[in-house]
Amino acid sequence: MRSSSRRSLSVSAAIGALVLVCALLLERQGLSQMASTGAKDQPARPLPRGMKAPAVDFRDVAAQAGLSAVVVSGELEQTSVVENTGTGVAIFDYDNDGLPDIFLVQGDRLKPGSTPLTPHLYHNLGGLRFEDVTEKAGIAHTGWGQGVCAGDADNEGRVDLFLTQWGHNVFLHNMGNGTFRDETRERGLDRPGSRWSTGCAFIDYDQDGWLDLVVANYIDFDAQQTPRPRERSGCTWKGIPVPCGPRGLKGETMTLYHNDGHGHFTDVTKQAGIETPPLLLRFHGLDRRLR
Repeated sequence: MRSSSRRSLSVSAAIGALVLVCALLLERQGLSQMASTGAKDQPARPLPRGMKAPAVDFRDVAAQAGLSAVVVSGELEQTSVVENTGTGVAIFDYDNDGLPDIFLVQGDRLKPGSTPLTPHLYHNLGGLRFEDVTEKAGIAHTGWGQGVCAGDADNEGRVDLFLTQWGHNVFLHNMGNGTFRDETRERGLDRPGSRWSTGCAFIDYDQDGWLDLVVANYIDFDAQQTPRPRERSGCTWKGIPVPCGPRGLKGETMTLYHNDGHGHFTDVTKQAGIETPPLLLRFHGLDRRLR
């Protein structure tokens, strides 16, 4: 593991140095013109007389604040594209005390470990101090998380959570007593088959006073059927073996759920006209092998 970490650091340093050199060369040659639109960089405008530039000072205070959770996305050696994507975060006031709390989405491993991984809910105690209340809130292992959105789905005055995942999405109902309950099936948000969903948003698209839900889905991915790096049918990038995908795999479509006014959702993607055909992202003939 130490040698792998050192190689990763060396590669990162080399890439950073290359980017810096390219930037300096472009600056010296006056190549600031944007290739895509023809737009040019504009010089910074001077501040109005008597105004000073704000002092920006960002410091990592996660440890002092009690935000010590570890988020996992696959193994050290990345063999599947699902391991290459990160997870999300929601900052919301789950207990209505006027202080924003933090929910960290958790990933997973292709080979489950001895202890199931869980998301993390941090209660804001004030003064930049947080308490991990995941267990108190009744939140356990949900699956391989990707994103999260927060909204009051039933107009009870409490913010609920919807987790997008590789596998099955999860709706966590805010019970109002500091706990959450998985009500995915009861809310009409469960699907029989596995799916890779990434982002989501609670929106009132028909302006009926009830929050609807839109979910972004990524690709049709099966870790068991997709070739690994260094396999004969695997994928390479500039001669380097890499996890296969998203190219070579079928693209997904958006999903729109309508809220019936009681916190129950119905899939209206087709009726709304936002369903798109699953496109096949080609990658050096890999698409023929993955059909």
